[in-house]
Amino acid sequence: MLGAAPRMHSAYHLAEQTVEVPGSTSATETVFGLAESLAVTLRRRETLETRVAVLLGPTLSRRS
Repeated sequence: MLGAAPRMHSAYHLAEQTVEVPGSTSATETVFGLAESLAVTLRRRETLETRVAVLLGPTLSRRS
């Protein structure tokens, strides 16, 4: 920011600062926990889908 007005220079530095919002760590942990839970649920669903397809496969092929 060479040659910029002094007020622009200070505004540039303010844009680089970070702020820790109270509770954001808890929110992050909650989101990651939910994501892990969803991943487990999806894996269980895929396993169940495979098992059901194996069990019903002969039944479904006879109807066709």
